[in-house]
Amino acid sequence: MKKLFFILIFILSIILKPITINADTWGIEFKDENDDFIIFKGCSEEFQGVAEIKLTKTNRPGSWGLILDGAISESDKKNWNEYVSFFKNCKKITPPGQSGFAQQYEVCNSLDYWIPKDISKWKEYCGLAEVSDREEVTIPVIKDKEINNNKYADKEIIDAVAIFDEEVKKIKKFVEGDYRRIKARSEQGDEQFSDETLLQKKEVIKTNIQVFKEAFQNSLELIIQINTKLCDNSTSECDIQSNKDSYDPPTGGLKMWNDYLEKEKEFNSKKEEYNNISNTVNELFDKQITVAEINQEILRDQESKQEEQRKKEEEQRKKEEEQRKKEEEQREKEEQEKNNKTKKQFSEIVNAIETLENEDY
Repeated sequence: MKKLFFILIFILSIILKPITINADTWGIEFKDENDDFIIFKGCSEEFQGVAEIKLTKTNRPGSWGLILDGAISESDKKNWNEYVSFFKNCKKITPPGQSGFAQQYEVCNSLDYWIPKDISKWKEYCGLAEVSDREEVTIPVIKDKEINNNKYADKEIIDAVAIFDEEVKKIKKFVEGDYRRIKARSEQGDEQFSDETLLQKKEVIKTNIQVFKEAFQNSLELIIQINTKLCDNSTSECDIQSNKDSYDPPTGGLKMWNDYLEKEKEFNSKKEEYNNISNTVNELFDKQITVAEINQEILRDQESKQEEQRKKEEEQRKKEEEQRKKEEEQREKEEQEKNNKTKKQFSEIVNAIETLENEDY
């Protein structure tokens, strides 16, 4: 019973624990700085590809004004229009002495955000300075086509499309399979995992959750890679939809491309749902595992009590049977004694009669 009590306390602590997601800054935090840049960590995983970063100067939640508060001085904030131009127009950043890399400052992603300390030089770092200005810059500007830090940067469009198809299959398999049955447990729905099955498949489901999460993130990156390739490796002033419509896939790839367009559309319509599942599934799974363990503990306790009761009843039945046998034996013994006594009396009477007859003769 003590073990059961502590398990109940544990599950309550899980259910009631406070949620501490830093939504004010989308999880963006100061990371480092050098002579030229202030560097911030990328957004928290739950906001990546979903949240937009506002360009307001004031300390509004989810704004660069709030994120940069304390990192830049009030005098720097007087040049806020420069910051806004930087956030809107800089699609790649090239720190001195380093290779350039793509970045979008108005949307949440996993990449580090590099902010120039001297905001007046942002065009130089972003490869947007006029020719006369560039001549004064000693750091070479990397061409757009050389900038791509996507994990699928080496994949051509049709290859990325094939990988996307496989990743989406993994997502659907998990969402329509394990996740649906786990979710059904929390909502008392149909086709839910039983306690026993859930505990038996615990490690397998853990692996499937990780596969789903990786497939979701991979799908996001694959879409970015495909769009980047459609824009000839430059996201600046690119009409992605127009490029999709005009894309001519290689021989034999037309059906695959058309299927991708449909699947990408479906994926984007469910992206928020998938993101929510990715952020909550571990906690949901842990809760259901704990509930299943408690239920199994209760079941074992009930079975133990039932077994004890069965043994008691069996013992009582044996005692009653022994008592019945003893009583039966006692009755038979008494009956036998009674019969023996009757026979003895009868024999005595017969003997008495015979004695009288002999005396008469």
